[in-house]
Amino acid sequence: GEGVLPEMVVVFIDGFNSFYVNGPAFQMETAVINDLIPYMEKTYHGAGTKEGRIIGGISMGGYGTARFALKYPQLFSNALMLSPAVWYEIREGQACTDWCLFDGFAQKSWDREHPAAYMDAYVSAKSPVDFYIYHGEADAAVPHADVDRFAKELSAIANVHYELAQWRGHDWGTWEVFLNQALEKLGASYSF
Repeated sequence: GEGVLPEMVVVFIDGFNSFYVNGPAFQMETAVINDLIPYMEKTYHGAGTKEGRIIGGISMGGYGTARFALKYPQLFSNALMLSPAVWYEIREGQACTDWCLFDGFAQKSWDREHPAAYMDAYVSAKSPVDFYIYHGEADAAVPHADVDRFAKELSAIANVHYELAQWRGHDWGTWEVFLNQALEKLGASYSF
């Protein structure tokens, strides 16, 4: 019925500190795209279609969600991003610099892997994804200026539902509220 999502299998991935890219420590992108998705669909008899797949993530997982949905839009119908770590300029002390995610890490490496780097490829693929972005104005880990910029750039090429909540930070209490809002909105628009 309307407002209710169909029965589904939900998979939570521990991305460690990978930002879901193929880096020196993990081949996380390959593991998710080439191994996990086919395995899940074979094991649980998934639909094997774009319409049958939703991707989502929190913080670093929101970054990975945005990146995968833009780079592989033929795989996903919807992308849910809660407090996505879409910094445009890296600074000392951020998780991505402290954890040495990329070999020879520098702003150039970050820009090359950033979800925004895949926007032109997304347009060329002509395989629309609906994006749901939720972010807290009081998020000290990911400034809302970066999320606002990303949402604005993405809105120019895709269907984006963006919610900026006052007083919400980068924490589990925020993400619980955001997840409920995202799933409710997704359920209201999902066709099955």
